[in-house]
Amino acid sequence: LWSDGTTLWVVNNVSGEGSGDKVYAYTLADGSRDADKDIDSLNAAGNNVPAGLWSDGTTMWVSDVTDDKVYAYTLADGARDAGKDIKADTLKSAGNTTPLGLWSDGTTLWVVNNSSSDDKIFAYTLATGARDAAKDIDLDDNSVNPSGLWSDGTTLWVSDRGDDFSAGPKIYAYTLSNGTRNAGKDITIGVISRALWSDGVTLWISFLNFERIQAYQLD
Repeated sequence: LWSDGTTLWVVNNVSGEGSGDKVYAYTLADGSRDADKDIDSLNAAGNNVPAGLWSDGTTMWVSDVTDDKVYAYTLADGARDAGKDIKADTLKSAGNTTPLGLWSDGTTLWVVNNSSSDDKIFAYTLATGARDAAKDIDLDDNSVNPSGLWSDGTTLWVSDRGDDFSAGPKIYAYTLSNGTRNAGKDITIGVISRALWSDGVTLWISFLNFERIQAYQLD
């Protein structure tokens, strides 16, 4: 999920070329479709298993979990902007081999690695795609299957689509500046979550096998 406050873009993650992989647009205020703002050039670019979204309002970055790359598109018209891609060799060399959720403060791009062997959030310089390992966030044993990210610039919330129901599925909170856990800001939701986006007041969450985006009060 990502929004500019007016339109909400939602990635459709269906494996395989030609199976409907695109970014769908909706009007945030009432949830109605806004198909003119869809980005449907993903398959043509090779972005066949899209997973995470983030935009600065000009460029839309879309991660792909199978070719370990973050693709760039012009938000206004959905055209490819390959010069702004985060390259596959950069992600793979870092061990970021299953990229999912994205979030950026406009300088650093954080990318979730969805792997049981290395659940971690990797950091890259947005302008160049270069690694910025000093800003990585190690999820340790707190997260089983991390997927979505959103931050208010201070706290980073991480959804977990493999969380244990017995413990109450939750959105995990970390301090963005140093990566430490901030359990006091966790959000227990009771449903396995995937993507996140917030305007700072409302938090929108998509769910595994639940074709609906639900809204929660952030604080």
